[in-house]
Amino acid sequence: MKKQKYHLTFDEVDPKFILAIYSGLPSYRLAFLINTCLFSQLKREKDLDFYKDVKFPYFFFQDEVLQIEYRLIKNKTSQISKKQPIDSSPLNSLFNETASLEETFYVLPECKEADYFLVLDGEFGDDQLAHIEHEITKLEDVLSAYYIPFENIKSKTHLTF
Repeated sequence: MKKQKYHLTFDEVDPKFILAIYSGLPSYRLAFLINTCLFSQLKREKDLDFYKDVKFPYFFFQDEVLQIEYRLIKNKTSQISKKQPIDSSPLNSLFNETASLEETFYVLPECKEADYFLVLDGEFGDDQLAHIEHEITKLEDVLSAYYIPFENIKSKTHLTF
């Protein structure tokens, strides 16, 4: 009897286009500027949390006419946590003090330099993507913006919101 091998295949997921944005602007201000230059309507949604009680600002807009979804998410956020020093004990110190520790968390840890990501879902031509990149890089407080190939991202699960 000949053995049969079965292969499980998954449907190809539509590729997402990820624009890394370098800017020191607050997230609400960047969303406003993107809305003005791309004629979109990004609105603040419920913050995303990938880690324990760490929130990332998130903006979303769905253009039903062009069938395009825009998602703006801040890449890095910091959280100050108070922890007991390891060597502190009531016998060793007069006051029971806690140490403050600032931790930085990233949506995509492999792209730590980027401040924001604009994730685009839909069908785009190369000229449309170039236009979006050009319009965002023209913004006054945006230092740089460039596309990241989706296949180069290790933590793809963070981009499924």
